[in-house]
Amino acid sequence: MKKIYIIGLLAFFISCNSVNDKIIAEYKRQISEKDSCIIDISNLVDFRWDKMYVFEYGAVDNSNFPKSVNDILVYLDVHSNGFTRKLVFTLNDRVVYYERHYVDIEETTKNEVIFDVLPGSSTYKIYPKEKAIFKVTREETPVRYYYLQQIE
Repeated sequence: MKKIYIIGLLAFFISCNSVNDKIIAEYKRQISEKDSCIIDISNLVDFRWDKMYVFEYGAVDNSNFPKSVNDILVYLDVHSNGFTRKLVFTLNDRVVYYERHYVDIEETTKNEVIFDVLPGSSTYKIYPKEKAIFKVTREETPVRYYYLQQIE
């Protein structure tokens, strides 16, 4: 439990400039007259990783995940007041970074970053580092949000 707590504190301090914030900043940096841009997640983060897990707010632990991922999901759910989307990065099946974002299950929130897993479902998606490249579009319905669709 101490290990998870220490990882939690580290991720809290790191997430002051979250991956979601970096995605939005990179989108704004690249955009001019275009409606979309391409973002490689590995260019946004400064830690080593090999897989990125994106969990929708209803996703729960799964025996197919590495133990470290299950442990962090349980930790985040226990220490969460409400629905959250989770972003977990691993290296050799060990969690190296995570962040969570509170969501409104009834509507999209302003500046929300939505990955191409099915919004509102109990799903998750795993992106290997070499395939964590996305087409990012900004949508307005009625609030602004960012939609990431994996490029394969």
